[in-house]
Amino acid sequence: MVFMRTFATCAILLALACSTKQFAWEFVPFYLLYVGRGGSLIERTSRLKRPLLLFGATFGLIVLPWIISSPHAFAEDVLAFQSGLLPDSYPIRGVGFSTLVLRAGVVGSNTASFPFWMFQVAFGLPVFAALLYGQVRSNTLRRAVVNYVAGLTVFLFFSRAFNGNYVGYLAEVLALAVLMDDPPERPRAHEDALAAIEIPAVQK
Repeated sequence: MVFMRTFATCAILLALACSTKQFAWEFVPFYLLYVGRGGSLIERTSRLKRPLLLFGATFGLIVLPWIISSPHAFAEDVLAFQSGLLPDSYPIRGVGFSTLVLRAGVVGSNTASFPFWMFQVAFGLPVFAALLYGQVRSNTLRRAVVNYVAGLTVFLFFSRAFNGNYVGYLAEVLALAVLMDDPPERPRAHEDALAAIEIPAVQK
């Protein structure tokens, strides 16, 4: 029960993060893989039901009112502005791939449109797949956080802007992963049952 309450709380907090900061979305697959660890496929699926329900309900409660009130404005602010699809889009800047594209003269200005998402997909998806595969073989919380940092680094490097403060954020999260202790393994069902049995003391 303690593990389930912890995962439920994490699901709510992760939904709050995802509804306010796009960086948090890259942690979702690693979080779900970690929560579903151990047991058969049915047991893993059952273990994910409550966290997914809480995540969806929390995220929807925050985001859906904005989508319903103005879908066009929501899409412009969340997607188009960040992707360079507007005349006044977020400028190309930072220390990543986008700066190389700008300095090489591939685009005419730092507000010009460029399909950075194609590079994010081409390089990001194989990296995420490899990280998830590695986590299956060693599914710990520390590994999940390290994978999040690695995957997010690739995603941000090929994004429209890879600012210096992003590097600071990645370094902070990586430091937390290095310093954290992995929680104990979730007890098995038969271990819970044995722990609940009171063994009477032997009278001498």
